[in-house]
Amino acid sequence: MFYFIICALCVKLSKREYLQWWVLTDQSYFVLNQTNPYFYQLLLTDCWFEINGENKELNFQLKNYKHKLPQIINLCTMIETLNITNSGLKRIDMYFFVFRENLRHLNLSCNLLEIIPDEIFCLKFLKTLDLSKNKLTELPKMIGRLIELESLNLKGNKIIQISENLANLKNLIFLNLSENESLFESTDWYRTLLKHEELFKILNKSNLISIGLDNTGLYYIPKLYVSSTLELISLDNNHLIFLNENFKKFLSLKKINLGYNNFGSFPDVLFELPLLNYIGIENNNITGNIVLKKEYFKSLFQLNLGHNYIKKLIIPSDSLSQINYLYLHNNEITEIDNNFFNLRNLKYLDIRKNCINNISLKEITRDTSLEILIEVNRIEIIKELFLVKNLTYLSVVCKSASEKSEEINLFENLDVKNNLKTLLLESCFLTEIPRGLSKIHTIQNIFLRNNTISYFNAFFINLNDLITLDLSNNRLDTIDGNIFIHPSLRYLNLNNNMINCLPKEINYKKHHLIISLKNNNISLYGGTNCLGLFDISYKVIEKIEVDLHENYTFNYNAKEFYKYMFNNPFGWNLDKIKTIIPTKPKKHSLNGEFVLKIWEENIMKNIKENDTNTEITEYLKNLYGIESKMTYIVKHLDKEKKDTLKDFIEEIFLILYRNMNENSNMISSTILSLTPGIFECYDAQYEHLKRAYYAIKQKEDNFDIIFYINEMIGEIKNEVLSKITTSNELFQNVHILSYWRNELADELGFQKSNTIYGTLTNNTCLNCKEYILYHFFKEFDAYETVKKLHQKINSKGKFITLASKFIFNKIDDEKKIGIYLKYNNLDDMDFSEIKLSGVALILCCFNYTYIQ
Repeated sequence: MFYFIICALCVKLSKREYLQWWVLTDQSYFVLNQTNPYFYQLLLTDCWFEINGENKELNFQLKNYKHKLPQIINLCTMIETLNITNSGLKRIDMYFFVFRENLRHLNLSCNLLEIIPDEIFCLKFLKTLDLSKNKLTELPKMIGRLIELESLNLKGNKIIQISENLANLKNLIFLNLSENESLFESTDWYRTLLKHEELFKILNKSNLISIGLDNTGLYYIPKLYVSSTLELISLDNNHLIFLNENFKKFLSLKKINLGYNNFGSFPDVLFELPLLNYIGIENNNITGNIVLKKEYFKSLFQLNLGHNYIKKLIIPSDSLSQINYLYLHNNEITEIDNNFFNLRNLKYLDIRKNCINNISLKEITRDTSLEILIEVNRIEIIKELFLVKNLTYLSVVCKSASEKSEEINLFENLDVKNNLKTLLLESCFLTEIPRGLSKIHTIQNIFLRNNTISYFNAFFINLNDLITLDLSNNRLDTIDGNIFIHPSLRYLNLNNNMINCLPKEINYKKHHLIISLKNNNISLYGGTNCLGLFDISYKVIEKIEVDLHENYTFNYNAKEFYKYMFNNPFGWNLDKIKTIIPTKPKKHSLNGEFVLKIWEENIMKNIKENDTNTEITEYLKNLYGIESKMTYIVKHLDKEKKDTLKDFIEEIFLILYRNMNENSNMISSTILSLTPGIFECYDAQYEHLKRAYYAIKQKEDNFDIIFYINEMIGEIKNEVLSKITTSNELFQNVHILSYWRNELADELGFQKSNTIYGTLTNNTCLNCKEYILYHFFKEFDAYETVKKLHQKINSKGKFITLASKFIFNKIDDEKKIGIYLKYNNLDDMDFSEIKLSGVALILCCFNYTYIQ
């Protein structure tokens, strides 16, 4: 079994956590409870820890550097891997490493140690020791005691002295001394030379496979150092200008890093190393031409010559036969010919930041795919690159503009059976979409950013595999709306253009499409043929990235905004509408045992789903504290929140109990509607219980028609706000609903709820009050609401009776009754339907609406 335990300040440990600590000890009498003083000390320590019981591994970190390591770690003598990192350790108590014969791997990196504790050298079975990123200044003689050590990491210290006893570690195969900046440096040149000789004399007696000497002040490698076992040597960021002839004896060497040194030419001695598969010699001073020797470097997989002053790389046949990655960026190369592309296994060629003004190629057939990154003087130069078969990725940057670029057919050499997947033409001074782009049917990703393209045509129509289209930083002012409904497109970047309105197709965009429209000049509201930002539907807005003008402000309340934007002939009187708030449930008065009894003996038998019954039972026990083991999401609610949830639970259960013999379907549907949310956060629990309560309350109580209309309007308001804020797939979108319901409670009439969260979204529109109000009033239209009320009232005989009674009493003239009511027999008061005008009349009578 694989366990992880995480502990923070003042958090009690579970029995499982006690057992995990016990696994790391060999003391069967170890007391496994909080009374144990070692655990008590641990709980008072501001720390983080993680235990892997299966591998006997402890990861530990002090969060407060003033605290000491808890003594419980001393008792964990069964630990095989101990990692104490980023803990500000300056010293370790002398008894800390006593009785640690099982310890094999020790990591004390990223601390403040200035000397290596002597006790570490008693760990005779230790295999790996990581002391990187401390403040060590020397490696003492006692290092020779760690005869089983295989890996030693001293990177990032201040070491200036290495003991010759390091040579005693015959099992040591990995040594990292990188970033000890003064390892080879001294105040005088003679001492510097001596330090070189001394250290490499020690290394010469070792069996190292890998050594790291980056950024150590290294000037040269002495001739005395020869290794038949070394496979990797890293010498980046030093003062090297040459490699001596003895380096050709490193016959096992596979990887060498020589970047950021002072080489003026390519080291010829490297040609003599047959197993080399990686050479990194970037950021040096290599000038002129490099002529590779024929039939050499047959194992080389990657060659990095970037950031030099190379003018030409001459590659004979049979050289670099296995090369996959070739980096020549930031040099002075002016021409590309077939030499590069005859490398049959080449997969990646980076030739950016050069002076390419000519590409001279013949048609080249390749078996392996090829990616090219290149910078050219003018865009038309790249036409020759399309003679390379199986080109899958091409990234191009241009230094200057071409004359009549609109007449250039970049793709005239492109074979109809091409396999190009990704094309980047960035900063290439393009004024329009390149001709022929629509014919690359295999293309998946197109990047045309940082140009001056002003017209967006329908080039994408037949690109059935298109996934990404980036046209950011151009001069587009209009968009072809069909791009939003492209079936395969996943990401569309139109940032930093001149777009001022959007096509209507954006509201029908594909579900998976992410659109970025930042830094444009899009108006807030559109016109007849186009849309503004706030016209974007709330159903799609969560995957559309927009921003508002930096000077944007909104100072209206809901009433002022409604009057300004929705001045309709028939509309809402918001002063009355904001008073319509669905009735709250009564304050709970039952104890948990009684509520559980109602559930288990009465309501539960109507539910066929056993999982649902188990979940509701567990939830009730948690909410009322009947079980000692609490579910996390209920356990951490404060009393006020729990009381609110109990109010709804008890009212729901009592209504269901009263209707048990009449409507078992209502019981089943109500309980099933609860389960998706009761084990989520408080906001989700609240929403599910509230909706269930209002849904069943309307089915039971007997009031006049205005009570029910108030409840219906309150429900419709909640449904509209819920639809606007949660008709998306944003994570925990219920918090958006809770936030706006609280924000608009006083202006539109909503019940406030306790919530500690904001909207928990970075979406500009869903965080904007104007956007929310605009869509709320579009959905909560007075006439459309009358139609909804009309449907609800006429769905129940009880509502028809109450509504017709109200209208009949209001209308004195029997001849006008037919305007508002349908009836079978007026004398018998036999009314069959309330007309739309009848519903409108009721609303007007209570001053809920106005008619201009």
